[in-house]
Amino acid sequence: AYDCAAGTISGALRPDAAGRFRAGGTHTPNLGGPERLDDPRPSHSALYAGQVRGSVMTLSVAIPATDAGMGPFRLRRGAPPTLHRCL
Repeated sequence: AYDCAAGTISGALRPDAAGRFRAGGTHTPNLGGPERLDDPRPSHSALYAGQVRGSVMTLSVAIPATDAGMGPFRLRRGAPPTLHRCL
């Protein structure tokens, strides 16, 4: 999960020699407020791309169906996540 959305990456990330990676997956946007069980959010195909350097990963998400993107996000191995819920 990330701010205002959730996503999945299909398969393992395989960084190249410079630590860069690209992987397919899905992106599901969220709305503010409660989520209704009878109205699931649509998922879209997504492309996740970024780079790993030591214990830090940068990650961006591209959603071709909506011509949108998110990120870059900066993640540090072992650090607690900071997520902001959409309101």
